[in-house]
Amino acid sequence: MRHGAGVPLIAVHGNGVDHRLLLALIGSTPFALLANSLGGLLARNLVAQFGDQVLGLALIAPVVDPDAAPTTPA
Repeated sequence: MRHGAGVPLIAVHGNGVDHRLLLALIGSTPFALLANSLGGLLARNLVAQFGDQVLGLALIAPVVDPDAAPTTPA
């Protein structure tokens, strides 16, 4: 495994990711998050859990408060 220099940027895609997958990459190093779609839920959880370690969060078309109710076309 190769490690670079600088601030780690963790990109979290949508459905199918579990935060435990990311924990081994994080350690105690400060990091920034970029999340898309349902990854927004996971990213918000990471901010709540690792708040002081998170340097910034960018959300692209996030699902941050999903509504479980079915939708019907108008």
